[in-house]
Amino acid sequence: MVLQNNGGDNLSTTTNGSFVFATAITNGSAYNASVLTQPSGQTCTITNGSGNVSGANVTNISVSCANNSTYTIGGTISGLSGTVVLQNNSGDNLSVSANGAFTFATATGTGASYAVTVLTQPSGQTCTVSSGSGTVASANITSVSVSCANNSSPGGGGGGGGGSSLSYPIISQVRATSVTNNSALISWITDLSADSKVEFGTSTAYGLSVSDTVATTTHKLTLTNLIPFATYHFRAISKAYSYASTASSDYTFVAGVSAPVQIPPQASQLPTSTPANIKLKLINDGGTFYLIQNNVRYGVTSPGILYSYGFEFKDAKIANAADLALPSGSLLLPNTGSLVKSNEDKTVYLIVDGQRRAFVSARIFLGLGFKFGSVLLVTNPELQALPKGSDITNSTAAHTSGINISYKGTVYYISHNTRHPYPSMAVYNSWNIDNDFSQVIPANNADLKVPIGSPVEMRVIE
Repeated sequence: MVLQNNGGDNLSTTTNGSFVFATAITNGSAYNASVLTQPSGQTCTITNGSGNVSGANVTNISVSCANNSTYTIGGTISGLSGTVVLQNNSGDNLSVSANGAFTFATATGTGASYAVTVLTQPSGQTCTVSSGSGTVASANITSVSVSCANNSSPGGGGGGGGGSSLSYPIISQVRATSVTNNSALISWITDLSADSKVEFGTSTAYGLSVSDTVATTTHKLTLTNLIPFATYHFRAISKAYSYASTASSDYTFVAGVSAPVQIPPQASQLPTSTPANIKLKLINDGGTFYLIQNNVRYGVTSPGILYSYGFEFKDAKIANAADLALPSGSLLLPNTGSLVKSNEDKTVYLIVDGQRRAFVSARIFLGLGFKFGSVLLVTNPELQALPKGSDITNSTAAHTSGINISYKGTVYYISHNTRHPYPSMAVYNSWNIDNDFSQVIPANNADLKVPIGSPVEMRVIE
């Protein structure tokens, strides 16, 4: 827990008992104690927290902490004849092999969102989820319904032999990887040996396709001749034996660029600032990692936090004497524009200008174009160190600072109500994981009303 007096003089405490703020104040001065950061899983309240010093030390401030109430997420499953793996908020995997009630292992607090999905379908069946998303009020969620049915075999069969026992192939684990300037590798798996086809294009009408007739359960097809930085829609299709095809849901990715994007901003649209260009260096001191910013070392506690700054641990350089002589700052906190959660706090937050803002529902999250697969897992103390901002309630609002959006072949960085185009692939890679567009989302109508600013500059990295 972190306490404050008069909006400052932060005091971090982890034990019960007495506490004293470091900064003394003069006789007659006002004091006002408050909780800056609540402890994980608890809420602390203050009594006798404000007043004026009257000729003696103030010792009657009382802080009382209590465990937060938590509630489980679950429901019922029917029609199941095998094993299905369910997820809540893209995690907390639950394997179910029997019909009846189910409950996820991880409980959550009031106001948290939940979104139940099927991660792995049972062999020969398809399970669908209804009433699977919402916001926890003050009771356990038991209304999620999962219905499973056998995959039908077309043709029906004739004569005395009856219908065929063969099923449609079940498609899962659809991925777009190895995205380059003009190509992308699409992969997926099926439970039955089947052929491979990908339909793709710059809209859900697709219009283009690649295919392979070789039957397999691990499918890979390469898309070529892509338009740099265009948003592509695609779906995977597989057909087993002589039966009808099965198609996946629609997915998207953003192609890279190989040359500067020719969108010169108008003079009246030039911004007052672009993303802050601070000289950075990632170092490795015998397995302890630091990100150096403005000649201060900040400790790195998780891959998720580091990823939010556009780095991976493999990017680190061996620390030298000059690096280790630099002053050490606080631990690195999640960066603006990142989607994060922790093992202890399952709420998905968007980090905006040093605050963590929660989505009120999965509908709002998905409506803004985000994907649960883009949520980074970070360490809880660093997540809770960020003050909680207002909840995100509008699925049609313009995207906030730190978000990368795509529109008509251009990727923009949003910074304080201005969208800055990335002028080249090299500049994009300097700010993000190389050739990784998983965090880029399509622009919405509100984004298009945001003025265009000057191009993003190359980030300086030692």
